[in-house]
Amino acid sequence: MTRRIFTTILVALLAMTSMAVEDIYVTDTIKDLPQDMRLHQMYLEAVCLKNKGSWKEAKNILKKYLESDTTNGAVYMDLANMSYSNGGDTAMTYMAKAAELEPKNYWIQRAYALMLVRSGQLNKAADIYEQLLKDNPQRIEICELLAPIYSSTKQYEKALKQWRHIENESGITPQTTLQKSQIHLDMDNKKKALAEIDTLIASDRTNCMYRVLKASVTEQLGDHKTAEKQYIKIGKECSECYIECQKSLATLYLNTKQSAKCYSAIMMLLADSTGDFEQKRAILVAAIDDEEMSKYFGEKEYETLYMQYSNNENACLLYANYLMSKNDAKALTYVRKALDINPYNTSSWYALIDYYKSSGDDKKYREAVMEASDNNPQNGIFLFQKGSIQMEEGNDSLAIETWKNSTAIMSKDKDNAARASFVSGLVADMYMKKMDKLGSASDKALVDSCIKYYDKALEINPNNIGVMNNYAYLLSVTNGDLNLAEKLSGKTVAAEPTNCSFLDTYAWIYFKMGNYAMAEMYIEQAFDNCEKQSAELHEHYGDISYMRGRETEAMKFWKEADQMFESQGVKREILKKKIEEQKYIPEFD
Repeated sequence: MTRRIFTTILVALLAMTSMAVEDIYVTDTIKDLPQDMRLHQMYLEAVCLKNKGSWKEAKNILKKYLESDTTNGAVYMDLANMSYSNGGDTAMTYMAKAAELEPKNYWIQRAYALMLVRSGQLNKAADIYEQLLKDNPQRIEICELLAPIYSSTKQYEKALKQWRHIENESGITPQTTLQKSQIHLDMDNKKKALAEIDTLIASDRTNCMYRVLKASVTEQLGDHKTAEKQYIKIGKECSECYIECQKSLATLYLNTKQSAKCYSAIMMLLADSTGDFEQKRAILVAAIDDEEMSKYFGEKEYETLYMQYSNNENACLLYANYLMSKNDAKALTYVRKALDINPYNTSSWYALIDYYKSSGDDKKYREAVMEASDNNPQNGIFLFQKGSIQMEEGNDSLAIETWKNSTAIMSKDKDNAARASFVSGLVADMYMKKMDKLGSASDKALVDSCIKYYDKALEINPNNIGVMNNYAYLLSVTNGDLNLAEKLSGKTVAAEPTNCSFLDTYAWIYFKMGNYAMAEMYIEQAFDNCEKQSAELHEHYGDISYMRGRETEAMKFWKEADQMFESQGVKREILKKKIEEQKYIPEFD
């Protein structure tokens, strides 16, 4: 019983707080402890690992725990939470078991209901919430969870009942009022929707924002003339609401295509020195994005906003971006000012880099990239650009290390996964370039480095067909896993059946596998789909022709390849040897 109470209390504490369990000391040798103590230690160790992000290890410990005790709901709940991202069915099984074992545990039942909501089982979730509310009437947060379920399942009266219960306990608020108003709108009762707002206004006559709220709801109901009059009246009577009313008027005029009125409202908004910059920026950008309204705005409007917030980095940057769109050299002044205000603003650095790139000033562009990466060492995109410059300058080793850092940073961000995969592939390509310079595929360290970063690239983005192609080619030239190479290359050809580079790789893999007929079929497709054949393609065609018994044709392709390489300043000794000896000679073997 003691153990059960302990783990139940612990899971409740973890749910209510951000308790730092990683500081709890857990011994590595617990096998000799009594079972209750051993299970306590196992559970704590699993929680510690979970909070450190080592979910796989934590899950393994908890599964081991269940071999000795299958009655602890907290263990099943932790397994459910850690399994959710990998498979909803497994997670749901664990959570259902936790709820079955702990029918009176508030946190487990609530977590189970939430998982049911996420899986679309709303009625079942509502039943659990109802029981929780019955057992814990003081927990009005359950009403906040129940009400949306009832609204989404069109049980409007039940939803209203929950919001009214919240108001009885906590008082009338804009949030509850809006929720009730929206429910009435869903029930197609506009009169009651506005009546809810009137009740809110009556609860505090001194709060003009409640009147603005009513005007906003009136606007949503399509009564634009009444809403317009209300905004104007409130703006005149209440200085605290003036900016909000002007913003609302500008939005109303924009949405109803009243261009002249919209321009006037925006200019009054921009000229006022009070109010939030972001609100003003948002309405200005929205107006400029509107085809009809955009012709009203130019440098004057941007400058007006900038002058009100000249010490705001984003105001400087907004003005600079407008000037850049007009190819105005003054943009540089305002980008630099934004960076003077905040040298860590990545948007400002992007603007500076783009400015120099678009202006064609390569020296300044390189300096800006280096400066940006120095000021933002955890920005993977700046590091990628820095690595690109290092490569162009011939510093391949520096580029590799910089790109490794870039990959490590960007791979942690889902939004940058495609970039991280691309850069990891570049790292592998650079190692392959080193291998090519040595003229040998036997350098195990270089081959292993290539494979490591190609694998990492595909782990981040399994659909990166460019990496698949290069990885497959690496395996073919190093006599690696040709079955894997064929599988990877096949995927690239299936994705882009007319890509001559992919077709060439596929042909070469079949060549290395000894399937010369298939190799010939794909090399012919590569030739047919290439607007300009490469020297490598001609050499490969020669190799395949030789193995197909057409020595004269092979010599023709080899000589053409040699001439193409020579014109590029490349001297391929292995190719010259093929021509001299009039036979195929394996490379790197």
